[in-house]
Amino acid sequence: MYGTTDNYNTEYTEHLHIDLTKDAYRATNHKDEYSQMMLWLERREKMLWHDNFVKWRLVGDLASQERPPPDMDYRRAIKMTKHPTVRRVPLDHIVQDYGATFFTAALARYVVGRNQPGLSAAQLEREAAHIILPFDAVATFHRIKFHAIDAHGFQDSSVTVDSVHSQPSRKDKRGHTIPARFDTVLVNEGDGGITGVNGYRVAQVRVVFTLTSQATNLLFPAGPLKPPAHLAYVEWFTPFQQPESHHGLYKICRLMRHGERLASIIDVSDIRRSVHLFPNFGAVVPREWTSSTVLELCPSFFVNSFSDRHAYLTIV
Repeated sequence: MYGTTDNYNTEYTEHLHIDLTKDAYRATNHKDEYSQMMLWLERREKMLWHDNFVKWRLVGDLASQERPPPDMDYRRAIKMTKHPTVRRVPLDHIVQDYGATFFTAALARYVVGRNQPGLSAAQLEREAAHIILPFDAVATFHRIKFHAIDAHGFQDSSVTVDSVHSQPSRKDKRGHTIPARFDTVLVNEGDGGITGVNGYRVAQVRVVFTLTSQATNLLFPAGPLKPPAHLAYVEWFTPFQQPESHHGLYKICRLMRHGERLASIIDVSDIRRSVHLFPNFGAVVPREWTSSTVLELCPSFFVNSFSDRHAYLTIV
């Protein structure tokens, strides 16, 4: 759906060719270049090691027993842009362009659940029916970025290790239609741990949005905890069951109620990472299945735990 997985194409080796060959050659005078390239690379490596040593001395090293191996660090930090991608999207366009069919009903349930957390499901539905939204448009974000946090607790904001897209279809400069993209994610339902799927569920992100301060004050007047700045409308998949015995992947499908997809409003901070899904191919693959339509047409999927190292360590 999203191309080849990490380490299964030539991107890494091509990038090394740029770092170790092209940049090194440009630093020479193009005469007897091999010896100059080797010297340049050696000096670059020494400078890199010295820079890392200076940073280590400045921040102080953690005790050896407290520092996990780099590849075993599961923490990530969410980074949102300062300004929304689209400042004002009418609610009817949220339904038509983003496919968030039950946006207003889901937001009403979120408001009631936030203000009155002790209600039963039936009580919540009754209270939500009386919620009137004091706005007719919201600001939307089309991307969520994740930055890695190292063993020292620092995050490198210049490197994006994961991202989630929720963008409707649009036209490019030549008038060609670029299909919509609404990624699937792993959502913490409240009791999810560092590893494993217990307490997590897969969902498809339709809209990432924020409310104005005026709307927030009207909808959440007396609550001790104000809602987070960024919210997401998601459509749920079924909970994780036992993985398939022959390949170890978890099988999921759309969570339906009365023939409609079950959707909710969640905090963006509850999103753990993006998730890659394999379509559950049968004997024949329908021709209408493409990378932009398969999520809507395929009835069931397998969660890919081999898409990258973080997924392999997390989805177990």
